[in-house]
Amino acid sequence: MHAVIASEAKQSRLRSRDTRHSDREWDTSFRPTGSLRYARDDEGGGLRFFPHHVKGETAGSASNYDALAMTDPKRTDTDLLRFYRGTGPDVAGRRIEEIWAWDQDRLEFTHDFIQWLFPLPTRSAFNPDAPLLTDADRAAFTVDPELQERMLRSLDVMLAFYGFIRGEASVARTADFNARASKWLAPNNHNHLRLSRILQSLRLCGLAEQAMSLHASLQETAEDFPGRVTETTRRFWREAASGT
Repeated sequence: MHAVIASEAKQSRLRSRDTRHSDREWDTSFRPTGSLRYARDDEGGGLRFFPHHVKGETAGSASNYDALAMTDPKRTDTDLLRFYRGTGPDVAGRRIEEIWAWDQDRLEFTHDFIQWLFPLPTRSAFNPDAPLLTDADRAAFTVDPELQERMLRSLDVMLAFYGFIRGEASVARTADFNARASKWLAPNNHNHLRLSRILQSLRLCGLAEQAMSLHASLQETAEDFPGRVTETTRRFWREAASGT
């Protein structure tokens, strides 16, 4: 009898919890606690459960999963980490090595890869199928030198695209900077959003020093080319690199 009463009470609490969440249809201001994420599905078929992948939400993961990443990052296994380690593709079937080899035109006109190279814990409005950067992913990137080296290779690919090169402690312009800048150094160019993503992702994945070096070069470029970068964009870059 006591077991039946306890079971009914538990079901009542679950129904109450689902009711509280049911009016949160893709509400980006809503932040549930813990590792659970709820949202209405796109078909209007009621409430569904998502481990991390909810539009407009930040990613979360169970504390024991985060602890596993901190103690043995190579045992952490997600779609994002398999992609980054070269053992799995993205949702379009592409391996990271393939993307690293793309020419500049393909980097410019393909819009669903940057979210994989530089993941964030928030859902992309442009590529909702991209993985979210979970706490466990962040822990793995932070403590695994191989993952950091591979993210730095992604950074080098994008720096070359923009006309920059990474040095020991700074990011400098290349000889072909003017030619490359003609493709992106204009007010409100979509690449300015990409750069905000790159800066934030580097910082979150344990590469804050590289984020700050890139940010310093971007700010210098904005000052040397007046009117090419809006004040709003410069603020976004600063916040993405510093976290403040």
